[in-house]
Amino acid sequence: MNKIFIKLSVLVVTLTLGISSQLFISRLSTEFESFVLTPISPPEILQTENAVIPLDVDVEFDGTTNYGESLKVKLIQTGSFHSDEVPYRSGEKWLGLFRNGGTYYLGETAILVKRSIEEDLLDTEVSTKNPNNSVFLLRNSTGLSNGGVLTVFDRALGENGSFTNKNPKRFKLNWHFWTLRVENAGVHGYLQKGSALVLERDGIDRQVLRYLPDGCNDCSGSLLWAGDLDHDNNLDLLLDLSGHYNSYEPTLFLSSEAKPGSKLVEIVAGFTGVGC
Repeated sequence: MNKIFIKLSVLVVTLTLGISSQLFISRLSTEFESFVLTPISPPEILQTENAVIPLDVDVEFDGTTNYGESLKVKLIQTGSFHSDEVPYRSGEKWLGLFRNGGTYYLGETAILVKRSIEEDLLDTEVSTKNPNNSVFLLRNSTGLSNGGVLTVFDRALGENGSFTNKNPKRFKLNWHFWTLRVENAGVHGYLQKGSALVLERDGIDRQVLRYLPDGCNDCSGSLLWAGDLDHDNNLDLLLDLSGHYNSYEPTLFLSSEAKPGSKLVEIVAGFTGVGC
């Protein structure tokens, strides 16, 4: 009798386990099928490479403006030019940013303008009486004083002045972090239709320096110099914002001239020259 009872108990337990296992497997299979068949949306990815600048954005640099003519402050660099690009005379007093070894300073100097007697397109040579190398020269500038200038970049020393969104220029100046980059760059970082040159401070404050809604004729953007020219602990820039492959437009952006809360820098001087 006991043996029969034990056998019946084992049979009941076996049947119970079998039915439970089948129910579990059936439920698991149903949930798995539901999981597989339910579509999952991919996470949203920010496409900074193809960022779109609003049409009403306040852009600092206007490619149709000749800043060398329209602004009171004049800018020039030493070197060779076309005679009509240099309406200045020897002996005029200018304020120059000079490099002496690894230090930089602002100081007054007299310029030397020499016209060539040879028939050459670049028939005018500009230099200074200062024995140190000049980065650039300013005339009619106000708010700038003689003395040392903190410099974080100088292309004349062989540094690469190009920048893109994948390879931006980053600087630490005093207690701020600055980034200069291109949004919506073309192949190999070249400017194209819809490209924008953007300056950022501490990853929060942002200003569009240049925008190309319609593209350009092989235009370019290159950093020439960066530092604190006006001693306000913010970044100042000298950028070449050429609008054509055979031209150059060094343009000076000063932070002290910018309206607080709306801009990081403002254009104070520029120069437009062409090649051969």
